[in-house]
Amino acid sequence: MVFSATLTGRYDIRLISSGRGDFPGSMVFWGRDHLIRHELDFQCVLITGENRIVLVNTGFPEDLSETNAAYRASMGTVIGRDGPSPPSVLARYGIRPEDVTDMILTPLGLYTSHHIMSFPNATIWMAGAGWDSFRSCPDHPHDRPETTLPADAVSYLTGAGRASLRLIRDETTLAPGIRAWWTGGHHRASLCLEIDVDPLGDGGGPRTIAISDVYFHLRNFTENHPIGMSENIYEVLAAYRRIRSANCLPLPLFDPGNRTRFPDGVVCRRQEPMHAASHQEGSHPV
Repeated sequence: MVFSATLTGRYDIRLISSGRGDFPGSMVFWGRDHLIRHELDFQCVLITGENRIVLVNTGFPEDLSETNAAYRASMGTVIGRDGPSPPSVLARYGIRPEDVTDMILTPLGLYTSHHIMSFPNATIWMAGAGWDSFRSCPDHPHDRPETTLPADAVSYLTGAGRASLRLIRDETTLAPGIRAWWTGGHHRASLCLEIDVDPLGDGGGPRTIAISDVYFHLRNFTENHPIGMSENIYEVLAAYRRIRSANCLPLPLFDPGNRTRFPDGVVCRRQEPMHAASHQEGSHPV
């Protein structure tokens, strides 16, 4: 089911654009649109409520020169941004870096993980399969180490930040009404984040938003057409089936259409005002 109006629930859910660019169409839609360019808008998600401040992905580096050099060479793409990077945007909502309680990375990449160390009190959630692949496959053609995690982030995750790292193997409850499960498909580190929201008034009962990089555009899901930049299209299709069978509301992380569906970036609104939260422990440490 497609939704295009702000929902209500126990959490505020806001989209924050990190950067955008035009990519080969066959990267967005598997096996087609080879001569067409499609825009991708790389979005982070800010989730607040229940004494938690959750950030899904941390955005591109402040300096995009190296990123654009790589993207221009491989895909003829230049990433641009309309405003400040996601960590800077949080201040608009009265959130300090140390207030963020949870950071979810899906998948692992410079557009998701560059600012890991900016949030010193956050529990860091990522797919166990992605972490395993990063450490054991240094010559992976898609998940190259230099484009997956910055060197200083690797040092942090294996050193001072190791106690904050949580690996998601199957389905994990991160907070009341928030769950994550491994999808694979796009990368080994791809996840689906489910957030329960209030019913839509259609008699269908409780609803769940399904935030993921397993679809780039909403049309990947509605047309059941896998993303082109996929490591396993069977995992992509299996994720679509699970999301569809659970009657979830799909929210693609890279769809520029989100700007139209949610002009103010607000996907879900709660009645209580946003407030800073104290750090809470998640699951058992790695």
